[in-house]
Amino acid sequence: MQSLAPILAVSAALFLSACSSSDSDRSTSTTSPTRYEGIWIAEAYGEALQITRNGTDFRGPKYTQANTLPPSCNQPATDSDAVQEFSWFSQLFEEYYPTFDQRGIDWATLTQAAGSELHIDSNATDLIEAMVESIEPLADSHVALLIEDQEIGFIREDSVKEQRFVEEFITANGLPVTEEDYQALQTYLMEQDELTTDIKLAYAANEEAIQVSGNGNLAWFVTPENVGVLIIESMSSLSGEPDSALEEIDFLASQMPVIVEDLQDTQGLIIDIRNNQGGYDGVSQIIARHFLDTERSLYNKQARLGAARTDSETYRLTPADTTYIKPTVLLVSGGTVSAAEVFTLMLRELPHVTLVGERTQGALSDVLEKELLSGIKVHLVNEYYTTPSGELFEVSGIPVDIEIPYASLAQRQALRDEAIETAIGLLLP
Repeated sequence: MQSLAPILAVSAALFLSACSSSDSDRSTSTTSPTRYEGIWIAEAYGEALQITRNGTDFRGPKYTQANTLPPSCNQPATDSDAVQEFSWFSQLFEEYYPTFDQRGIDWATLTQAAGSELHIDSNATDLIEAMVESIEPLADSHVALLIEDQEIGFIREDSVKEQRFVEEFITANGLPVTEEDYQALQTYLMEQDELTTDIKLAYAANEEAIQVSGNGNLAWFVTPENVGVLIIESMSSLSGEPDSALEEIDFLASQMPVIVEDLQDTQGLIIDIRNNQGGYDGVSQIIARHFLDTERSLYNKQARLGAARTDSETYRLTPADTTYIKPTVLLVSGGTVSAAEVFTLMLRELPHVTLVGERTQGALSDVLEKELLSGIKVHLVNEYYTTPSGELFEVSGIPVDIEIPYASLAQRQALRDEAIETAIGLLLP
C-alpha cells in the first residue's frame, strides 16, 4: 500500500503509551496561513488539529494536558526477545483494535495459541509466523506487518477481482509450481486487468472523447446515450507532486470543476470507484463536494478508548461552486477500500445517488502505524466511521442498492460491463 520508510529504533513504550517528551516533537511549522488556511496546532495545550482547505475537513487526535508522562515512558525498553516482542504486538491490538466482536475474534485465545511455541531463543522467522497466524483471521486490509521490504497482510475472502482471476488461472492450469508458472499467472492477471479497463472505456461514444488526468487515475467520457462516466482509480497520487494530501486537494480543486463542466449536459452520471483502493479522506471530501445538493452532515468518526469510544465528531461539508446534482450511479466493489469507502459513505447520503455493484471492502478506518523494538512495523486500526444515523460498515462493507458482480469471467468473455449497462438504464428517462 505504501513504500517502507527506513526502520527506526524506537522504544516499544512509545507505541504502547504514545509518549513524547522532547521539544523536537512539537510542531514548528511556519507555513503561511494563506497557503494552508485554517491550521490550528497546539499539542502542548491540549488543542485539536484541524485543517480546512478548499472546503475539506482534516482533523487530528485530541490531546489532553498531563502533569507527568506515563511510567512506561520513563522506563523505556532497550532490549527484547521473541516472547516480549509478541507480547507487545498482542497488546497493541488488545488496546487499540476496535472490531474484534464484529469479526467474531477472541484475540486473547487466538494470540495465546499463535504464540504458544515461542521462547526467548526463538528466531525472527518464528516470531513473524506467530504474528501472521494472529492477523490472518482478521482479514482486514488495513492490518499488516512491514518487515524491511516486505508487507504481509490479508483481505476478505473472494472480495476483489484479482482473487477471482487467480482462481480462474488455477482452475485452468492447476496450482503454480515453477517460476514459469508464476510468471504465467502474473501475465494472466495483467491481461485480465487491462481487459477490464478496456471494456469500461469501450462504452465511450468514441475513443477521442476519453479524457485522462491525475497520473492516469482519472478518466471521463460521455456514452452514445449521453450518460457521463467518471472513473476514479485512487484517492491519492493524482497531482504528480510528492504524495501530500494538500497537494492532492489543490490539484482536485482545479481539476474537478473542469470535469463537472465537461459532463454537465449529460442525462446522468456514472462514477466508477470499483478499483479504488483509497488514499486521503480529504481527497474524497473535495470530490464529494462537487456532487452535494446542499450543506450536509455526511459521516461521523470516533476512536476506540479502552472499553469506550471518544466523542463522536461529525463531518459536515458544503457544495463546491461547480456541482453535478443530476441522477448519479456510484459503482463500487470489494476493491473499493479505505478513503474510497469514505467517499461512498458520503455519496450514499445524497438523494440523487444510487449504489450499484458489490459491497465495499469494509476497511474505512485510518491506518495506525506502530513499530516494535525489533524494527517490525505493525499496521492496525483504532477508529469507527459511521453514517450520520450511526450505522457502522467496518468489517461488513457498505451495501449496494443493486447487486452486480464486478469483472466476472462471463462478462469479460462477452466484453460487457453489466454494472455500467445497468447504470445507463437507470439514468435514461
